[in-house]
Amino acid sequence: MRSPRQALAAWFVREVTRSRREYRRYVFNDPHRLKTRIRPGDVVLVDGDQRVSQVVKYLTMSPWSHSAMYIGSALLRDPANRSETRKSFGREARYLIVEALVDRGVVVSPLVKYIDFNIRVCRPHGLAREQIETVMEHVLSRVGFTYDRRNITDLLRYLLPVHLIPMRLREDALHFGSGIETETICSSL
Repeated sequence: MRSPRQALAAWFVREVTRSRREYRRYVFNDPHRLKTRIRPGDVVLVDGDQRVSQVVKYLTMSPWSHSAMYIGSALLRDPANRSETRKSFGREARYLIVEALVDRGVVVSPLVKYIDFNIRVCRPHGLAREQIETVMEHVLSRVGFTYDRRNITDLLRYLLPVHLIPMRLREDALHFGSGIETETICSSL
């Protein structure tokens, strides 16, 4: 049985990850074109459709609320993962991203998951292939980590008028996240 704190946390996650009623697409993405141009190591920025997306965009003053790293077919190179990857993603197994989700933690997802969203692909310049491989290995090593939900509550505190925050919590509001090594958010991958 879940504790009251776990039940409250589960309710909170359900609420903030619910889709917004209105989502406006500005760009229609061509899946074929995207798949032929994107490269491993590229960062995919997403204008998310969840309630928490609005909060992130407001507080960061950015049109983007989520980020993921494109890993392409990296999982297919490992014989131990190849069969499971193909089974899980089918034809999309060659076009994968790693992302941190509030409700699921760090997971591998198909790139086409965001084809109906406003997205932007950012490519790092000046990095050697070995450096990109190192970054991708780091990101892949985070798969299975939990999402640092403390970041969400820290962000939401900024929406409250300062006088409503108890004095003992005001200093904490200047620090983000739990500091736990196995918890992360999408932008820290």
